[in-house]
Amino acid sequence: RSWAGVLRNRISVNIFRAELILLATISFLNPSAAFSSGVVVENRAELPDKAAEPRSGERSTPLSDSARAGDAVSQLELANSYFHGKNGYKSDFELAAYWFRLAAKNGVPQAQFNLALCYDAGYGLERDVKEAARLYRLAADAGIPQAKYNLAIFYAYGVYDQIGGVFEFDRNPGKAISLLEELCGEDFPPALTKYAEMLISGDTAVSKDDSKALELVKRASAKNDPLGLCMLADFHFLGRICPKDEGKAVELLKKASELGSAEALAKLAYCHERGVGVELNSETAFKLYQEAAQKGNSMAQVKLGDFYFSGIFVPQDVKMAKKWYLSAGDKNHHALYNLACMSAEGIGEDKDAVRAARLFLASARLGNALAQFNIASCFSEGNGIAKDLGAAFYWFKRSAEQGNAKAQRRLAICCMKGEGTEENFSEGLAWLEKAAANGDPEAQDLIGTLMLGQ
Repeated sequence: RSWAGVLRNRISVNIFRAELILLATISFLNPSAAFSSGVVVENRAELPDKAAEPRSGERSTPLSDSARAGDAVSQLELANSYFHGKNGYKSDFELAAYWFRLAAKNGVPQAQFNLALCYDAGYGLERDVKEAARLYRLAADAGIPQAKYNLAIFYAYGVYDQIGGVFEFDRNPGKAISLLEELCGEDFPPALTKYAEMLISGDTAVSKDDSKALELVKRASAKNDPLGLCMLADFHFLGRICPKDEGKAVELLKKASELGSAEALAKLAYCHERGVGVELNSETAFKLYQEAAQKGNSMAQVKLGDFYFSGIFVPQDVKMAKKWYLSAGDKNHHALYNLACMSAEGIGEDKDAVRAARLFLASARLGNALAQFNIASCFSEGNGIAKDLGAAFYWFKRSAEQGNAKAQRRLAICCMKGEGTEENFSEGLAWLEKAAANGDPEAQDLIGTLMLGQ
């Protein structure tokens, strides 16, 4: 008998079982960007010719009277008052954008930058990244470093319109690096940490260079930049091209936390939870996770969800677990994966295969290997989503490439049977051997069967 014949007689499709995975650690040297690194356009509505006119009945004040008389400084102050809801004015993004526009036309660089932010994020008017970029350039030329930084981020990552399927602002990594290097020459902390992040990962147009990254991080931390302090703590925590010193890492994290860093609080919590650089103290760890979570740190929010789900430090409470997973938002792959599992298995809610598939897909797109395997299984079986063997093959492969042994076995089967791809027995066998080497018992069993049937 041929190997292929033996295989076809033995292959069975395994339905996945969704299992929540508790977060084992807080990521070190994987800092969140100081500012948004690339924006996805969600709304294709046309941009109006100008921002909304002030509403009728807007109260008259000395500030608004001066702004209407054409005083540019007053226009900027009035715009900021509306934007932040201060100085007795209610928050109103449309009016803020209106007055930012007038001040920008009068040549105020800060207004040009703020109006760029409004176009960038859609505050008070429809988003227009090209207009945002034009205004960032004007403000950057006028000497506002944050404008130059945001423009660099545009160039580094581009702005992709998911609905239209095109880049609304094209990537230009070389231009991004040039702008960041200019800003690093000015010791601008966000540029120092962003460029260091790129050097650590080998991102865009730069090669990995830990030594240069460490030098940039030290410069940022010397300016008491919270993210710079966190990243320097990461270097010491890991002993990455510098002596491993967990006590020094904790010292830096404490300083960053005093400066308001939620990331530092989460990492300090981890240190107390594990007794790293400090004495193990579960009560302190939980309090620090709570504080970090309340400040919006998504990893801390996930950790709280894990604690409530498993009954660690607190009584088990699935509803509270779900609340914290939801708080982590739609950008945290771990939270999305666990929410998907809760829907798939009916944990604290009715089973909902459609919602589970949607959440698995969202988590998979963010790189979660387990979610990639589960959404592949959903596509393979038509479970909660339309059956699509091509999509199943794609996600099995994405997960397999990250070392998931189950995905490697399922990918092997796809290759050997020609499901979602052209039949390729030798490639399938290679993946099956990887799965077996990675400890998948069913792959090991299949390998044994194939050997017997040779």
